[in-house]
Amino acid sequence: MEISKIKGSRKESEKEKYIRSSESFTQDYEELSEDLSQIHEKAKHDEINNVNRSFSSRMMGDTSSYFETSTTNRSKIMETENEVSIIENSELYIENLNKNHICIFCEEKNEKFNENTLDQHYRNECPMLVNCYRCQLIVEASSLSYHLCNDCEFKSDYRKCNKCDLAISRNERIKHQRYHNNNKQDDALINGYKPIRCQLCNKIINSKYGIYYKKLDKNDKNYNNNLTMLENKMWKDHMLNCKNNERNKIKRSV
Repeated sequence: MEISKIKGSRKESEKEKYIRSSESFTQDYEELSEDLSQIHEKAKHDEINNVNRSFSSRMMGDTSSYFETSTTNRSKIMETENEVSIIENSELYIENLNKNHICIFCEEKNEKFNENTLDQHYRNECPMLVNCYRCQLIVEASSLSYHLCNDCEFKSDYRKCNKCDLAISRNERIKHQRYHNNNKQDDALINGYKPIRCQLCNKIINSKYGIYYKKLDKNDKNYNNNLTMLENKMWKDHMLNCKNNERNKIKRSV
C-alpha cells in the first residue's frame, strides 16, 4: 500500500512536468530532463510502431509481423520502476501533443493535426520519417541505417560499414570501401565525435556542429540526454533540406 502511494505521488509530479514540457515543446525541447527525454523517445517509438501496425494489418491482414522490432532494439525497455513509469507517461505525453496539434517528430504545429490526421502525416508527409526502400515500413530517418542492418526483412543483404555506420548492400561494398580509401579526410573525428552520415544522401550531417560538441560535458549526469537532443536537432536541420528526401519533394509540389 505504501509503495503504491509513493508511486502515485511520483507519477503526479512527472505528469505535471511532461505536460508543461509538451505544451511548450517546440520552444523548450533542449531543456527536457533525462526522464522526459526517455518519455519522449519512448513515445516516438510507440507512434512508429502504431502506424506500422495499422499499415501491416490493412495490407496483409496480419498484425504479428516483424515490424514491431523496427525501433525496439535501438532503445531497450528495461523492466525497472522508472521504466514502467516512462511507459505509462509516454502515452499521456503523446496525447497532450496531439491535443496541441504538434508532430512529435518534426515539431510542426498544425491545427488540423489530431490522432487520425497525424497518422496520415507520419505515413506520407513528416520529413523526419522515411519508408524503408526495401520493406516499406516507416522508420525515423536517423534510424534507417540501423533498421536495414538489424530489423529489415531484407537485413541479410546489408552490412554496417565500420567506418561510417551506413548500411551497405552486398553489391556496393567494394565501391564503398574504395570511397573511404580515397576520402580519408571525411572519416576524421569532429571534436572527438564520429561523423554521422545520412543513409539517403551520404552527407555528413554533423560537420558544422563541432562548436556544440565542445559544450557537451561527458561527466554531466544529463550528458546522454544532451547528446540525444543535439543529434535530433542535427537530423531535423538535415532532413528538411536533404536532396534525397522524397517527402520534401512532395511538400514543395503541393
